[in-house]
Amino acid sequence: LALQIALSLTLLVVTALLGASFMRVMNVDRGFAAERVLVAPLSLPAQRYSAEAARLAAYDRLLAAIRVLPGVQNATTMSVIPLSGSAQTNSIVPDGSTASRSSSPGANFRFVGPEFFRTLGIRIVRGRAFTENEGRVSGTMPALVSDRTAERMWPGEDALGKRFSRGIPGEAGFEVVGIVADAKITSLDRTPPLMVYLPYWWRSRASLTLLVRTATDPAAMMPQVRRALREIDPDIAVGDARPLERIVDASVAGRRYQMQLFVVFGAVALFIASLGVYVIFLDGD
Repeated sequence: LALQIALSLTLLVVTALLGASFMRVMNVDRGFAAERVLVAPLSLPAQRYSAEAARLAAYDRLLAAIRVLPGVQNATTMSVIPLSGSAQTNSIVPDGSTASRSSSPGANFRFVGPEFFRTLGIRIVRGRAFTENEGRVSGTMPALVSDRTAERMWPGEDALGKRFSRGIPGEAGFEVVGIVADAKITSLDRTPPLMVYLPYWWRSRASLTLLVRTATDPAAMMPQVRRALREIDPDIAVGDARPLERIVDASVAGRRYQMQLFVVFGAVALFIASLGVYVIFLDGD
C-alpha cells in the first residue's frame, strides 16, 4: 500500500512538472503572432515554371490577387512552413573575415516576401524591411537578420549596413538592412537559431508557403484563396492549408499527449491507493 501511494504521488508530481513545462511552452513569447493567419503550401507545375522569371512572375501575380481579396489584411510568402524545424542552413561569412566557410557559424535562411514581418507580427528592432523590387535587377541583395545573429556575427557593432556572404567563391553577398526580434518560427521549445531573411526572388523555388493574415476566421478564407489561385493557374497544387494556430497546437501535441498520459496513470494509481487505504480502514473497524 505504501508503495502504491508513493508511486501515485510520484506520477502526480511528474504530471505537475510536465504541466508546468507545457504551460511555459504555450505562454512563451514566440516572437510572432499566430492568430488569424492561414498557411497554405503551394507548388507550381515544374515544367511550365522551369524558368526563374516565370516563377517570379507567378508569385507576383499570386500575391497581388490574394491581397485584394475581401477580409485579407496581409499576404506574403515563406520558403518553408512555420514550426517545421531547422532547414535551409547556410554559413554566414562577414565581409573581411578570414574564417573559412566550414568554420563559420551556420544560420537558418528563410526566403520571404516584403510583407512577411507584418503578416507574422515579427518586430523590426532597427532598420527596415526590404521593398518590393529591391535587389531584383541590380545592386546588393538586402537581408534582415535576427537579434541573435547580429550579436553573434558583429559583437559590439551595429549590424546595419554590414555585408556578408555564404562563403561561396564568386557568389554576390548581402547587405543587412534590418534587424528583427528573435522569433521561434522553427520550434516553440528551443532557443531560436541564428536567422537570416532574404527576398524570395533571390532564389525562387517551384514550392513555397503562402501566409495570409485575415480579419476573420482564416479557415473560412480558404475557398476564396483557392479560387484566386485557380484564376492564375488551375494547375497550382495546394497542400494541407490550415490556420497557423493549428500548426502551433500540432507542434506541442507530443507534450500534451505525454502530460495527459501521466494524468491518467497518476489518477488510476491514486485511486488504487485510496481504495487500499479504505479497505484497511474497514478491516480495522
